[in-house]
Amino acid sequence: MEKNSSAGHHTGRSQHGPVWMYLGLFLLYVGYTLWHYDEAMINDGPRYLRYANNLLQGAYADPADPEFLDGPGFPLILIPFVLAGGSLLAMQLLNSVFVVGAVWFFYRTMARYMSSRNATYCALALGLYPFTLYALIEICSDTMAIFLVCMFAHFFCRTIASGKTLSRDTLFAAVTAGWLALTKVIFGYVFLALLVFSPIFWFVFQRSVFQKVAVICLGAYMVCAPYLWYTYQLTGEPLYWATGGGSVLYYRAAPFENEFGNWFADRNVWNPNRTPNQGIFDLHELSENHIAFFKTLPYHSQDSATVTLERDKLFKARANEYISKYPEYYLMNTIASASRMFYNFPNSYTRESLKSLKYVLINQFIIVLSALLLFPMLWVWRQVPSELWVLILFTLIYLGGSILANGQIRYIYPSIPFFIFYIGYALTNVLSIKIKHQEQ
Repeated sequence: MEKNSSAGHHTGRSQHGPVWMYLGLFLLYVGYTLWHYDEAMINDGPRYLRYANNLLQGAYADPADPEFLDGPGFPLILIPFVLAGGSLLAMQLLNSVFVVGAVWFFYRTMARYMSSRNATYCALALGLYPFTLYALIEICSDTMAIFLVCMFAHFFCRTIASGKTLSRDTLFAAVTAGWLALTKVIFGYVFLALLVFSPIFWFVFQRSVFQKVAVICLGAYMVCAPYLWYTYQLTGEPLYWATGGGSVLYYRAAPFENEFGNWFADRNVWNPNRTPNQGIFDLHELSENHIAFFKTLPYHSQDSATVTLERDKLFKARANEYISKYPEYYLMNTIASASRMFYNFPNSYTRESLKSLKYVLINQFIIVLSALLLFPMLWVWRQVPSELWVLILFTLIYLGGSILANGQIRYIYPSIPFFIFYIGYALTNVLSIKIKHQEQ
């Protein structure tokens, strides 16, 4: 192992990357989307379109019974498509644009710290990550999130490298961070955690990078302020990002055998005889475990003006009760949540298949390599750019929050750029691998 002290910003190298990479990935994505195109919308698509139509009506949620499971970041992008007639194919092809844009921003970031060739390898690793193909054929916010993550990382690194606390790059980083929080609300909590801890880290380490982090986080919350004020007006509670947290926490804390913290829709409890989703088998045990509690919940058929908010509070109350009475189940479900996010198993009442093997192999490689590189990175920690350490902290907070919520394989996707950044930097700036030839 050799310590490489030449780590720095390679500003003289190509900052845009090879055209063949972007064109090749775009053609691959478009071809895959066309090959798998299906007019039947599944999963989150109908909900996002409903929110987009709500925005066109002048209100994101019904004031009488506010329900907002997602932030408005992605539905706002869908509005032009809805106004143009709502072409599902066009909305799916938008995923290809987002991912290629993510690869472009990611390459530009990598090129600051390594050669153009190595930056290209890192960008291709992101563009060919397996979950990308799954996200391409959905109408979902995952591809937009990866685009915003890479865009945020790019402007954040530029902000730190510039040495200026307030600059155009700072503004772009803050706006991108805010839009990311509006797209995936968990990032709202990530930026809040960074905002809280930045003064502490600045005091302990005396590094100006944390002043810039605090400014960017404040700017992100200014972007989100109109939405948070809107939800406060609806719910009377501050920082109310979404109304689905209660049911997610309820299932995460459920102390039942054969359940691993997966979230289920109400219909699965009320009607276990319905045709199950692909991969889901008999749900009668699920129904037996939860039907008694579900009968105590208010529903829209009852005369209640705030059914959704009442249900969210009841879910949270029962979840807290489960956690206090059965902490061992919550701990086991937390371990299962972490495994599910990295390896796509275990899943409650689900037939496991070999489809998860690709995630097991690739993500295990990422985890093991990241762990092996930790010691050399810590050995030369002063030589590692401050922005990389902050992005690692950002990633750890995000992963921890996702695991505590409901780990799914799709939730690791926004963290993949930072894993590649960390691994790529370590292999090109910290370690040097040489093959020794024996003289004859």
